[in-house]
Amino acid sequence: MGADGGLIFLPIKGPDYLTNWLKVKDLLKPFYQYLDTDGVSCVAENANNNYLKNNSYFNSPKFLIGCYGTDRPDCISLSNLPSLLNDNSFNSLTFEELDLEIRTCPNKDSYYLNLPFIKLMEAHFHFSSREEVILSLDNIANMTISLWSSQLKERLIIGNLTYEETWT
Repeated sequence: MGADGGLIFLPIKGPDYLTNWLKVKDLLKPFYQYLDTDGVSCVAENANNNYLKNNSYFNSPKFLIGCYGTDRPDCISLSNLPSLLNDNSFNSLTFEELDLEIRTCPNKDSYYLNLPFIKLMEAHFHFSSREEVILSLDNIANMTISLWSSQLKERLIIGNLTYEETWT
């Protein structure tokens, strides 16, 4: 069997969909893979865009839209967001402090490396200097992980991911 993939839709809480959608996009901005609808599928693949053009029900701002693809399991996708928001491993740290934790942790065993926040930071900033990471984190660099998570949970219906396979 070959690879397959498509779109993931995560509902935004109403009634102020637009305000919530804009805040969610702002909170996720440093982690571009969550917001990418081409993402893990081949760049030449137009199926995701065609689906969105033909199915306006799922468009913004009532849904946060991302993608998935079995051809790139190493990539972070919107399907990883619920488990990330339920991980309390680093709640008291800011994102800047988490970056420092990753850089200075003496024992990076497989358990540590598989923690959702470690995987997220490694996926986005593995080859970046500390200064580049802090610059990329922008407005969330000094935000605690617990505050970031709670602000997302206030605006998203986390347990209601919808998948639409658009290519195989």
